[in-house]
Amino acid sequence: MKEDIRQFLDQEEAAEQIRLDTLQRLAQYEADGKTINHDVVDAWLASWGTENEAQCPVDLAGLRDPLPDLRLEELRREIQKGIDSGTATPLDIEEIKARGRKRLAAQQTEG
Repeated sequence: MKEDIRQFLDQEEAAEQIRLDTLQRLAQYEADGKTINHDVVDAWLASWGTENEAQCPVDLAGLRDPLPDLRLEELRREIQKGIDSGTATPLDIEEIKARGRKRLAAQQTEG
């Protein structure tokens, strides 16, 4: 359970860092006036999943924004971890709830 909590907190911290990075980028764009035209972004998004998928149009000081690539790599790693974890089994929600209730009851009697 501690590992689950640690993983949850790690994920939440990563999401918060992405949010803060996004706010910082927005403030920078607002300060320096550099923006990306909506049509450019729209065309880029439309290219996703096609044979002619375009690169991210964000380019400041000659550096392309690595965030989309990092997310894609993270997604690929997570998919591979799932594949490597073994044969899929059906998810029994009622059994999971029962285990959770049992844990909760045990914690309440301890405290």
